[in-house]
Amino acid sequence: MRTGATAAIFLALGVCVGAAWAQGADTGEIDRTARLVDIVGEAGAKNFEAALPADHEIEFDLYVPENYDPQKPAGLFVFISPSPEAEIPKDWKNLFADKNLIWASVAKSGNKRPTMRRIVEAIVAPAYVTRDYAVDTRRIYLAGFSGGGRVASVVAPNYADLFTGAIYICGVNPWDDGAEAPVEKMKGARYVFVSGTEDFNLRETREAHRQYDRAGLNALLQVTPGMGHDLPDARKLEEALDYLDAGAP
Repeated sequence: MRTGATAAIFLALGVCVGAAWAQGADTGEIDRTARLVDIVGEAGAKNFEAALPADHEIEFDLYVPENYDPQKPAGLFVFISPSPEAEIPKDWKNLFADKNLIWASVAKSGNKRPTMRRIVEAIVAPAYVTRDYAVDTRRIYLAGFSGGGRVASVVAPNYADLFTGAIYICGVNPWDDGAEAPVEKMKGARYVFVSGTEDFNLRETREAHRQYDRAGLNALLQVTPGMGHDLPDARKLEEALDYLDAGAP
């Protein structure tokens, strides 16, 4: 699925990236629905047919800061939630405005949904957002929390040519022993592993970070004292985003 799918996504990005320049773009919290085929076209949808039908409807939750300016393309933060809800945490909004970042997540795509569905919905999100907004393709990041972090850790290595950075929050899948990771392609991206001293996934997070570190990848481990299985506050997220941004050319 990966090679043809990535090509289809980049084609969609190239065709749509300028759409927002010619029209007013909504800001704030936005709910929108689009069919898979309308996002990546018939050829692109065919690459995903084993996972989703072409007419599958994806419900996007977007947050576009009020200071969005199409003359200054924004970064894009694609988030995979473990629950059906997909709204941006309220205390992150000011940070996204400061960082010139657009939030995109998919509603009703939590842990109870098939993994392949969640993967496809995440990787076509950039193509959808760039239909209406100017996006800096050097700053397209993928993140996920808990089970969403595990899905993100499957997607990001295999789509390192699309996602230039990833944040795994309190959930990450270490590579299977003997599995061949696309390390060379991943060297151009950056990765942040987020956990807390009270998070039950801390040990596994440390293990996965060591794998990335041993492979020579740009990987940061962020362990917050006293934090449990939860999202980081805006200050800790800012540190993670600073690390990802440092890799943008």
